[in-house]
Amino acid sequence: MGNRKEFLVELDKLFCITEKDWYKVISWAQIAYDEDKNEISGLATAVPSKDGIYTVGDIEILKQKNTGTNTELDGDAVADYKMRYAMKYKNPGIKFVWWHSHHTMGAFWSGTDEKEIEAWKNESFSLALVVNLKQEYKFRVSLWKASGLNIEEHYDINLNIVRKDGIQITEDMQKQYKKLCEDKCSNVVVYNGWN
Repeated sequence: MGNRKEFLVELDKLFCITEKDWYKVISWAQIAYDEDKNEISGLATAVPSKDGIYTVGDIEILKQKNTGTNTELDGDAVADYKMRYAMKYKNPGIKFVWWHSHHTMGAFWSGTDEKEIEAWKNESFSLALVVNLKQEYKFRVSLWKASGLNIEEHYDINLNIVRKDGIQITEDMQKQYKKLCEDKCSNVVVYNGWN
């Protein structure tokens, strides 16, 4: 048990995000909620430094369709994002973080979220982040091939944030939101006078 506890303590130290990038995620969540009462999602990079610490950054939203409880990224936009940043960093250790918001709900992994995390399965590990407007979050490291074995494990750990300023929604962010995010229509079925 001691080795596992030590492993988790070390894992907790491996991931950080700048305050500016943290507030960018929260700002996107705020825009989506204020404009349409929807969730929103995007991607980020996690680039390792020479000392093995991964810095989460390059926070972006992509073309997507959203509802109050779901968000769906465009596959071509995901491929483009990954290609751009792989070329930018030319770092074989780069990882990508799928992030999304739960606006006024809690920060937790829904069944839909678990399926999306599974879709990011690879030969090593993947990263996911869910936030809400209270700035609560869950940051997950999913190990898909732990120690070269076919063992899948998921750890919700700390994402170390250095805080200085607050949320800053820019005009450019507002424009990108309106350009890239569609409000999915929900079908309302009336049956014997009940919705």
